[in-house]
Amino acid sequence: MSDYVDIKPITPPIFLDKVTEDHDYLIEKVSPIIGMATSFIRKATGKKKLVNEKDILFLLELDAFTETFVPRSKVLQFLRKQSKKEDKHESFSFKPNTLYQGDALDLIQKLDDHSIKCVVTSTPYWAMRIYDGNKEREWADGEICPFGLEQTPEGFIRHAVEVLYYLLPKLDDEGSIWWNVMDSYNTRTQIRESASEALSAMKGLDSRSWKDYKYKRYSSGHFYLKDGEQCQIPQRIAMRASQLGYYLKSTISWCKTASMPEPQLSRVSRNVEYILHLSKQRTPIFNKSIYLKLPP
Repeated sequence: MSDYVDIKPITPPIFLDKVTEDHDYLIEKVSPIIGMATSFIRKATGKKKLVNEKDILFLLELDAFTETFVPRSKVLQFLRKQSKKEDKHESFSFKPNTLYQGDALDLIQKLDDHSIKCVVTSTPYWAMRIYDGNKEREWADGEICPFGLEQTPEGFIRHAVEVLYYLLPKLDDEGSIWWNVMDSYNTRTQIRESASEALSAMKGLDSRSWKDYKYKRYSSGHFYLKDGEQCQIPQRIAMRASQLGYYLKSTISWCKTASMPEPQLSRVSRNVEYILHLSKQRTPIFNKSIYLKLPP
């Protein structure tokens, strides 16, 4: 990684390559990549089980297409790559009651299908905090960066949804995912290492100038977000998770009694984060009687 990291939301125009290869894909495999239900794909293409690459291009040009985590220009390449990876699947024996540290995407793909009952996680916030052990990886959209330090909020959303994509087959049919995520503003700001460092800066106790910060975020260059506008990251992750095939059971508001101050005069301050409750079926295991006994 370079000594100084600037996050500049420059969105390059990339066009869809319409050169096809002679491949057929299971509709169930295509569905989460293009964000369309299997029933809709069958209706639109007239196919029952398999679609070819010309069918996929047809689907990508429909008004119903919206991106999940693979940009439209990379859908065919991703499906081809996935077909090759499935032939080289690595098995790994996880020991019970053991903590494993590593790249989440690599470890998730080594889990057995239907082996997880519950996932509870709090991901990084987009371009708001520097975390110890930041590790670059190449994502399905082609960006190479640590999770949370993407050039655009769309990149962060894609990468969050990519993790959810790999978790989906590993989750038990009655299991749940509890996904904590916070929103960000599209603002020009220094990216700091801790809440205490941010508080110190708010009090005017930070003597460093703009150029002294290793990580900086800019706001100009995004294809529609304006400076100072809220990005709506939790809502957009929730929508794409539904397109992957999850049920969005609840968007839970986590009200915080000790949130960071926000010295803004043009809006109210926020004291809430969000937890997305996701499941594979309409009625996952949920003991509501215990939930009701918890203190408020």
